[in-house]
Amino acid sequence: MFFELVIGLGMAMIMHSAFKGRGLLRTVVLVPYAILTVVTAITWQTIFNPELGFVTTTLSSLGLPGADTVWLGERGWALAVFVIADVWKTAPFMALLLLAVLLTAMLGAVAGLASRDGVEVVGMEAAAVSYPRFLDHLATLA
Repeated sequence: MFFELVIGLGMAMIMHSAFKGRGLLRTVVLVPYAILTVVTAITWQTIFNPELGFVTTTLSSLGLPGADTVWLGERGWALAVFVIADVWKTAPFMALLLLAVLLTAMLGAVAGLASRDGVEVVGMEAAAVSYPRFLDHLATLA
């Protein structure tokens, strides 16, 4: 959960900033979460296949150690592969949740500033969440 939170927060901060293609990025970031879990498991199993997998082939062609490792057959490596696959699948969803929190916090901050300036904000008082409350939302997600 820690890795998903840290990576998701980084992704949310990037998606929150203004740049060309932000909408496309927000759409593409959902791809790992939208893929069925069974398909994800088979994909990662293929990537770490000891004979023809991408990782084994890459390590072998670069002459790096680990080309003869049975990634899913050894306890420590299997756990590492599982963590990588889980973070890959879950971090985008965490990023979208944190992006929603960031957008809500901005909305609340704007509503607070507008009410101080004497502008009547209809319906915004209920959503008045400020950045200091961001940690409360993080605690809820974690």
